[in-house]
Order: sequence, then structure tokens, then C-alpha cells
Amino acid sequence: MVLPYESLTLCSQVTPNYCVAVFSPWREFISKKRMLFLICLTLCVLAGLSAGLMANYYLATKRSTWRRVRRGLHQHSFYWTYQPIINLQTQQVIGCEVLARFEDKFGALTPDEFIPLIRKHQQTWLFTQTMITTMLHELSEAKELPDKFKVSVNIFPYDVQQGRLSELIHMPALLESRFSICLEITEDEYLDSNIAHSHLQSLADAGFTLSIDDFGTGYSNLANLQNLSFHQLKIDRTFVQDIATAGLKASMIPNIMELVTKLGYTCVAEGIETQEQEAILKTAGVQYGQGWKYGKPMPIKQFKQFMGKQKSP
Repeated sequence: MVLPYESLTLCSQVTPNYCVAVFSPWREFISKKRMLFLICLTLCVLAGLSAGLMANYYLATKRSTWRRVRRGLHQHSFYWTYQPIINLQTQQVIGCEVLARFEDKFGALTPDEFIPLIRKHQQTWLFTQTMITTMLHELSEAKELPDKFKVSVNIFPYDVQQGRLSELIHMPALLESRFSICLEITEDEYLDSNIAHSHLQSLADAGFTLSIDDFGTGYSNLANLQNLSFHQLKIDRTFVQDIATAGLKASMIPNIMELVTKLGYTCVAEGIETQEQEAILKTAGVQYGQGWKYGKPMPIKQFKQFMGKQKSP
């Protein structure tokens, strides 16, 4: 009998009369459905290749972002912008906050993209040193800025815990600067007050102003406010933006200001965009503010032009 499909028979040379037969109908099927088979095979190969390429692209993107950041720390891909801080009563610009930005030949990265990577790979101190060196060079050449102009820079709690901030006391260019330097300690990481006390006290003794940044969003507590050598508290923008809707956070601003008064701090509110927000904050006793109402973060050239206009009659 002739089978309608290909067969293969194998017999054992060890066990007599023991054979295995394999019958395969695939040859006949493929010969009749050759085009359909080729199409299915092609689609399967393309699907596999697409999945592999997408996975490789995703992994390469994650890896390449860190490579860009790491390379940027040494090749000047980071640049610094300056956002004005104003006295809410007089409307005079009394200082600025230094904010990091990143752009290389592949495009820009947002702070939400590069800051977590800098933290994860423990490059915070290198980042801070780069920022301070660059901003001192840029601002010291700005004749538009008066002496004692307040310059705020962000500091990572990790570097406070590690005692690295003590190096700032040994940076002549920083200590001899004509500006009033404010170190803003972000509260998005836990700060052990017992460890941080001596480090922050030495900075306060050296003449630095210390500020709690983004208050109300992280790990700050009453013990930190009482035991550490802070001079200023910064209300996070989410509290300010909540003013328009009379939300829960906005209702907390008077309580925050009561605490600020009791501790003898000054207060800065960030994220001010409207006249209504400014009026409510002034009524609550907030002394200083920053936000798009007064000016967006600007590169040094634009910031000098902005400050030049402030002096114009």
C-alpha cells in the first residue's frame, strides 16, 4: 500500500524485532499549500524580529539615557538656568534659584529623567560640584547683579548624610563670593537629624543660608525643623496651585506660616502664576515668591538681560 505521506522506519540493532515508524504528512501538505506556508513562515519570522527589536530598543534606550547623563557630566551637556525670586511686598528681585537643564546632540532630557539617574548611580556630589563651579563663573561676571544677591542651589540629602557638604567650606570661590548663598535641602529623601546636625551647623557657621525645599511633600518633620540649623522654608508649588480650587493643601498654608513665625524662619513660595495666588500668600505672611508670574528659568544671557531691565527707570 502506498501511503499519502512520507514515512520513515528505524529498527533497533540491539533489540530484535523492535522498530519505530514515523509518518509525516507535512511534505504533501507543504507541496499543496506552498504559498500559504511561505506567508505564515514569513509572518512568524517578522513577528519574532519585531518583538526582539522592540525589546532591544527599550533596553538600549534605558541604558543610553544613563550613558548620556554620565557623559554629560564631563562634556558640559548640563547647563544652568536662573529663576528670579522676588520680595512679595516690594516686588523687587532679591535673588534667584539655580536650576539644572540637559541637552546633547540627541536632544533634551527633563530633570525628572536625569535626576533619578544621578541619584541611582551616586553621582550627586559630582553634579553639585559642577553646578556650583559653573554658576559661580556665570553669575560673578554678571554686573547686573548687586552684592549680597541671594543665590539658591539645590543640595541632595544623601550628600548631607555623607558629610560631603563640608567641602563647600573649603571652596574659596564660594566663600569669597559677593553673593549670599542659600543651600536648599530637598526633602524627597530621608534626612537623619542626628547625623546631619553637625554638618549643617558648620555650614551655617560659615555663613550659608539653609533652606528646606519643597516643604510638605516629603520627609520633613518637626524634629528636623527644631533641631537642624535651617533659616528658611520653601512652600512647594502644589500648595500654591491648590489655592485656586481652595483645596486641602491651600488650607494648610496659614498653619505652615504659623510654624515659620514660631521658628523665626523666612518663607518662599514657589510656583506662583497668578495675581490671586500672590494676594493670598501675601495675606498669609509669605515674604518671598518665585514662579512664572515673575519669570521663567532663564539661561545666563537672558537672565542678565532680565536683571538689566529691573534697574531701568
